Amino acid sequence: MFLACAVLTAAAQATVEATIDSIEILIGQQVEVSVRATAKEGSKVVFPDFRPQQMITPGVEVVSHKDSATVGIDNGMAVFTHKYRLTSFDGKLYYLPPFTVKVNGKTFKSKSLALKVLEVPVDTTKLDQFYGPKDVQDNPFEWSDWSAVFWLSVLMLVVMIVAYWLYLRLRDNKPIIASIKIVKKLLPHQKALKEIEVIKAIESLAAPEALPATQITTAGFTANWEAVANAENYMLNVYGMETFNEAATKTVLAEDFSGVTKGSMDGIEFGKLTEGLDAYTNTPGWVAHNHAFAAGYIVLAPYSDAAQLYTPSMNLTHATTITVNMAEYSYKYYTGGKVTVTLYDAATDAALDSKEFEITEAAFTDFTFTTNKGTENSYFEIAYSGSNKIFINDVKISMAFLPGSTYSMLIGNYETDAASYEVVKEAVANVVYTYNVVAMARSVDMSGNIIT
Repeated sequence: MFLACAVLTAAAQATVEATIDSIEILIGQQVEVSVRATAKEGSKVVFPDFRPQQMITPGVEVVSHKDSATVGIDNGMAVFTHKYRLTSFDGKLYYLPPFTVKVNGKTFKSKSLALKVLEVPVDTTKLDQFYGPKDVQDNPFEWSDWSAVFWLSVLMLVVMIVAYWLYLRLRDNKPIIASIKIVKKLLPHQKALKEIEVIKAIESLAAPEALPATQITTAGFTANWEAVANAENYMLNVYGMETFNEAATKTVLAEDFSGVTKGSMDGIEFGKLTEGLDAYTNTPGWVAHNHAFAAGYIVLAPYSDAAQLYTPSMNLTHATTITVNMAEYSYKYYTGGKVTVTLYDAATDAALDSKEFEITEAAFTDFTFTTNKGTENSYFEIAYSGSNKIFINDVKISMAFLPGSTYSMLIGNYETDAASYEVVKEAVANVVYTYNVVAMARSVDMSGNIIT
């Protein structure tokens, strides 16, 4: 009696059943099998573990499987569910063996199932309606299919290069359009004829004879000379010779570039590649290369090569000091730039002495160079080849004189077509003024072509 009750209680405590959602499928279709175990809540239930593509029976394989929710029922019992997705690729009737489930270590089995796999009917009387697989096709290369893409890519590359170049030019505030000078070449006989014309003009032009000055006052004098036939105009050069009674240091050149009124530090205006600066300076003879203008400044702005500023040629036979007030700037102040000041002999263009300066302050600063290697005809070059710009505020040249020494310097150049010129110059103690005159005639034709 007690043995029978124990068996009935165990049977009531755990049962396993399996159901299938369809007993017929076509080849390749899938079917779902649900295996349910009814046991006490909290029981340890272990369902069969099949790997994907593992055969549950020959011809039927597992696609996937997963646990489902556990549902509680009456009397402290619960239903544990595990689902299996199956498929088959061979048409026949399959016997699915019982699923073995362990509940708290005890083994329970479900009933077996059946699955019928149906084949797809094929009309074998009309095989010509079906075609086999195609061979691998070798697509021919057609230039017309790719030419537009190729040329658009080339165009895009060119546009990107030009855009980057323009960005660099605008960032460095450099000119975008470079001036190109076209020189007209002459045939040998044409060049010879023009040279003959120049020789005729030179030979027909006599040297003017200077006459004594008149209307001499403390405010100036009038320079006179004899008119010369065929001369179109004259260049009057006025010099001042000073005698020093005692040792002294004298400023022989002071230029503040106040004649520059165009441009600004953040909006410079570029000049010609190389040009004279007489229209902007107090003393004639200044020349600049790769330069620009900003009101009150001459700007060294390197382009394809270094930028240079040249002082007028002067007699620098005494101990000479040049002071340059400058700053490195390009929308803001920079440091680290290097500027070279070189002394040259104007007759031979040979370098006599030089000094390199490094910009160490982000502001305008005086840089001084002293030398005693000058000649009677010397000039200074201020050169810069960095990536920013050098703004030059003023340049001063002074010399140390011993007692009894003399110094002659150019006071000014004056062009006129008359045979006299009124020179306005206040008299200075110990300074004697002299002048000479140069007659000039046209050496180019009316079209501006150089005859030489």
